[in-house]
Amino acid sequence: LSLLSHLRLVNALALLLAVGVPVALYCARMRQLGRAGVRAHLTPEDLP
Repeated sequence: LSLLSHLRLVNALALLLAVGVPVALYCARMRQLGRAGVRAHLTPEDLP
């Protein structure tokens, strides 16, 4: 049971990395483009 829970933890961490890394890279790229680029993509009409 301990080994099974350990494998589940490893799988959860792997999934978290698989999702988190691309998102972090995307956020970093958006930050590099600057707020002007964000304003160009997010027009006031797109905001709720």
